[in-house]
Amino acid sequence: GRKLKAPRKEIYTMDLDDTLIRSKSKVEVEMPDGRKFKINATEFAKRAIELEREGAEFNFVEFEKIIDGKKGPLFKVLENINAKKGLNNFFILTARPATAAPAIKKFFDALGYNIPLENITGLGDGKPQAKAGWVKLQKVIMIFILRMML
Repeated sequence: GRKLKAPRKEIYTMDLDDTLIRSKSKVEVEMPDGRKFKINATEFAKRAIELEREGAEFNFVEFEKIIDGKKGPLFKVLENINAKKGLNNFFILTARPATAAPAIKKFFDALGYNIPLENITGLGDGKPQAKAGWVKLQKVIMIFILRMML
């Protein structure tokens, strides 16, 4: 980390829904008054804070699966990284729950992209702060590890 000619190390972290893939998986929402409805990944990302404030409870059973998954608008980025460097340093960060990781891995494996299971992080949280917090935490961990190695 402190050597001027040290080899460059890179990691890549991308969002899953509406970025790498599109799917018909939904989150079930139950409001305190008993109303139930389903929202897609985009709506979950946009409305999670508002719905939580209103007392909503989320059921992620369907969101643990990839339903009718297709390549998303930035899938080409994954393909380019894979062609140049492989996917050992490629990470998926998603609002889906952690229990969705095996289904996510299976989806990418079926397309011929072997993303390590441990590189798939499901937060189970649609708030933008959740992803930002994860990225900050990973940076702190990496700095700590690098300092321990010196």
